[in-house]
Amino acid sequence: MKRVWKLMSAAILSLLCVMSIQPLAFADDPCNLTVTQGGAQKEILDTDCDGIPDTACADCTPSYPKADNCPYIQNANSKGICTAGTKIGELCAGNTECGFGGFCSMNQEDADADGSGDACDYCSGKGAYDQDGDGICDGEDNCPSVSNPEQNSEVCLNKVEKFAPIGVFRGNWYEIGQQVGRAYPDFIISFSNIMKSILPYLSPGHGWSAQKYYDATKGQLPDSINDHLQGMAAGLADVRPMNYDTAWDIVITLNMATELINMKSNMSTVPEAPADLVQGCTGFAVSSAAGTFLGHNTDSMGDVNASVIMYFQPDNGDYSYITMDPPGWADVGFGLNEKGIAVTTNAGDPNLGASIGLPPNMMLRTVMEHAATLEEAVKDVLDSGKSFGTGGALIHVVDFNQSKMAKIQLRSKAIEVTYGQDSPFGVHYIGSANHYVGDFNPDPDYDPYTAYKSSAMRYDRVMELLQQTQTFDLNGCWSVLRDTSNAEATNNTISRIGGLGQSRTQFGNVFTRDGMYYNLQPPHQYFAEYDEPRFVAVPQAGATLATCSAAPRFRKVILNWTTAVEDDIKGFNLYRLEAKGGKAVKINAALIPVKGAGQAYMS
Repeated sequence: MKRVWKLMSAAILSLLCVMSIQPLAFADDPCNLTVTQGGAQKEILDTDCDGIPDTACADCTPSYPKADNCPYIQNANSKGICTAGTKIGELCAGNTECGFGGFCSMNQEDADADGSGDACDYCSGKGAYDQDGDGICDGEDNCPSVSNPEQNSEVCLNKVEKFAPIGVFRGNWYEIGQQVGRAYPDFIISFSNIMKSILPYLSPGHGWSAQKYYDATKGQLPDSINDHLQGMAAGLADVRPMNYDTAWDIVITLNMATELINMKSNMSTVPEAPADLVQGCTGFAVSSAAGTFLGHNTDSMGDVNASVIMYFQPDNGDYSYITMDPPGWADVGFGLNEKGIAVTTNAGDPNLGASIGLPPNMMLRTVMEHAATLEEAVKDVLDSGKSFGTGGALIHVVDFNQSKMAKIQLRSKAIEVTYGQDSPFGVHYIGSANHYVGDFNPDPDYDPYTAYKSSAMRYDRVMELLQQTQTFDLNGCWSVLRDTSNAEATNNTISRIGGLGQSRTQFGNVFTRDGMYYNLQPPHQYFAEYDEPRFVAVPQAGATLATCSAAPRFRKVILNWTTAVEDDIKGFNLYRLEAKGGKAVKINAALIPVKGAGQAYMS
């Protein structure tokens, strides 16, 4: 039977007002200011080295009554950034250095009085960013990660977002990276800022930087990642007034920060105890008469979604796939490719004697791009490199075509692959939290109940539910992901809410052969507000769009598209959304007939 394709045109027009859009100008090395406080001398951090500390110190001598309003960009004490003129984004020490009509921001200027200096303010209004691109600054937006220019509270009930941003990216990997950088600049820059802020406290020092780690591992990275990273920096420079080098620093800081943090805790004889406040995640896979599923809760600090759903459709022969991750990362933590291979990953501990190497999630990108069977996926992991970097991992891989699964425990220089066990009800399953189990644990004295209580309790609970659940359909998977052990959610439950500084569940996923179901925020909270999870399908055979654009006109939207493939397609229907998250309404009276691949359509 021939199929009908749906196209949607959105009747949402918004004006994005951006004021003083400036680049980050990270100092090569952070500075410290020497002060006296309470009779004792101490140093306070000045990340951008402009003479104003990152945090205020009013009772210090010398006194700093206010913190730097742009801690990562020089904008004080004759060290500034051009915010007007012909050299916007360049370092300066005076207006004349910014060209005709130039202005050098070096006095903590803050035109909209929102606490973010003009040198680093990406939005005119309260807040430095407009991460969802709906024209409303994050500090004023009732749903800062859901595009809703009408401020519809129905898409973020009780601060639980209903859906995540979605982007489709096509071309070679450099072009795909460039498109991502253009589409999500505020996501990328703000997340890089977060990493930049914690690296002085958690990174190893001794001359290590994001660039140095990249240089040390570049030869092990897939070409697609190197191209993607470079394209993403170019995309940032396209849409923000910054040069490529500044954009590259943002991108590489974000992508290598986790490895640097792991160097601090793992590259020693006995690592520090795993940090409940930083890492989390609980995952499982099941196969039974009801189907095969891969479920996962992703945990981290914070309470606002920082991830987007991205379709990658490369033109170099690599497989297309869908992933849900922060858009500035060039790796894959959770993904499903067009061949029916899905992966999820958890942090693994303890990774004793860690070494520099290929980060596990960057290795999983190879799986998404090249594996069509479980056997090929496992081989991709085994053949990827001699060392898997400073972070250990617990990986789940599912082959939906064969209803097979594998659990891979991975340290820097060791790999163990297992293929699951059976419950009394005929359910084949695997499960993980964040610590190694069985003989793969390299430290006989490592007790997860002492070193990492959260991981130990979540692992026990997920394995208990996998053993006891009689019917494992889609609803059964979500019942596991939203489990709170029949009590209040805590840092130790599967659907997780930690205390101050601890992790919480940011989103849940259930992968099937057809696509990805997902929710945002802890699943038990999400399902208290909404009836069902969201769903996005994997790219299917049939019609493939080559181009698609929507142009606003008076009281209507003009939709243009061309197709690259029209196999087994009868025609097209057009659907209209009045608001994101609303009901799609078909607007064409009759089916739009196909013209043939490469032909243009307009409606």
